Amino acid sequence: MFGIILITKDETFYEKIKNFCDKQEFAILKVLNGFDQAKKELNNFFPDFLFVDKNSFNSVELKSFLNICDETKTIVFSGCKNKSGGDGDLKNVQCLPRTNFSKQLLSLMSKNKLFCIERRSGKVVDLKRHVSTFCLEAGILPHLSGYKYVVYAIILTILDVENAKFLTKQIYPKVAKKFGVSTQIVERTIRHALIVACQNGKLSKLNELIEAEVFMPYERISNGQFISVVADRFLYKLKVLNNQIDLNSI
Repeated sequence: MFGIILITKDETFYEKIKNFCDKQEFAILKVLNGFDQAKKELNNFFPDFLFVDKNSFNSVELKSFLNICDETKTIVFSGCKNKSGGDGDLKNVQCLPRTNFSKQLLSLMSKNKLFCIERRSGKVVDLKRHVSTFCLEAGILPHLSGYKYVVYAIILTILDVENAKFLTKQIYPKVAKKFGVSTQIVERTIRHALIVACQNGKLSKLNELIEAEVFMPYERISNGQFISVVADRFLYKLKVLNNQIDLNSI
């Protein structure tokens, strides 16, 4: 879900970060022990986050490096207690303690992506990826215009289940505004995507996907039925972590 470059000389601290990333299924792209290497690797890997162990370096070289990599979201681990305004008060630099950081770090990272937690396993998942995968398995493919519209509509419904009651007045206008089209186009292309999926026989697997006997074979499924049932199933399986989501990032 997230790609991370870690800069540290401390093997113990590396193990702590590795355990955190393994548990959440984040990828450590590279482990470096100096800033010269990091400057080169940032352009090679384009990480989502840069983790820096402040205790491994002196303040002068750290501040110099942070000024250079200000465009990359950076977490500096040190003895500081506040979660913002890292060294030099750079906009993309946050400060966290080197111990007992898991909850704070997860909360901080979740602001940059739509995080959810699987209720049974407790694992962090990317909601957009989950919804997209579900639609693909249901036969709604990316070459169809309705694909991106229905994915976004389902996410909007998951974030606020009340939206499902007002599909025409709430969901369609928000999707239309997001993609710069009319509400009529949103409604029509989602309906077309569902018809194509049904014709391809994929929607016959919908009961299996949602783990409930809801639809009969070859039954025509409306936009509202599909969006509300799928959203409800995700709400049952997942707990949304973020309360405030930047919908422009979805």
